[in-house]
Amino acid sequence: MKLVDTTLNADATTTSFTQPSVTTTLVQANSITNSITLNNINSLRIGDTLISSKTTDISGILPSTKYKIKSVEPQNKWIYNVNAKHYPWWDLIHQAPQGSITLVSGTTLTGDIESTNSVQLTYAHTIGNQVCKYCPLGKECISTHVECTSCVKGKYQQFNDKKNVKCLTCNKGKDAPSNQLPCVGCINGKYQPLDTSTTYTCRYCDGFQHCQCDSVVHTS
Repeated sequence: MKLVDTTLNADATTTSFTQPSVTTTLVQANSITNSITLNNINSLRIGDTLISSKTTDISGILPSTKYKIKSVEPQNKWIYNVNAKHYPWWDLIHQAPQGSITLVSGTTLTGDIESTNSVQLTYAHTIGNQVCKYCPLGKECISTHVECTSCVKGKYQQFNDKKNVKCLTCNKGKDAPSNQLPCVGCINGKYQPLDTSTTYTCRYCDGFQHCQCDSVVHTS
């Protein structure tokens, strides 16, 4: 994927000028931080308008679409200074052209860029003719080379668009309605007394028993 900076850097109060279009190429994408690392960000600024290339390999970035830059993070290089007499003992040697950016929709108003959520990336790496997939609801990731495993009874996993997901449990006083839904508190008259739930619904108190704090059974 390539991004082209098409911003016209003009200031009405001074001399106007046009910045030539700059093409920068994808190095990697991070779906956790929604950041895109590019081979050269030296000419990019927050608020600049970018247009994606006709083909993209990042899920979440549409082809031939305008975006605006929300953040720019250069990748600085540091070197240990053996002659340093005090902290810090690291010296910045130079700013590399490579760095990462996050994006918002190209229609975002300039004053709204900072408060607008960045474009959500769901980068999927291709291996041969196969594409790595996220685990579906109710299953967890055990390894990158085996199929997802269903949650054991009492545990849940509520996402189908996140990586490295694990099944979670409910503690006392809560239970998950199913292996795909998160914990909810037991209603009055029901209980779940375990630190690691083994059921999907809180239980009713039996005859001659009552519940206290929705978690522990006491005999009357």
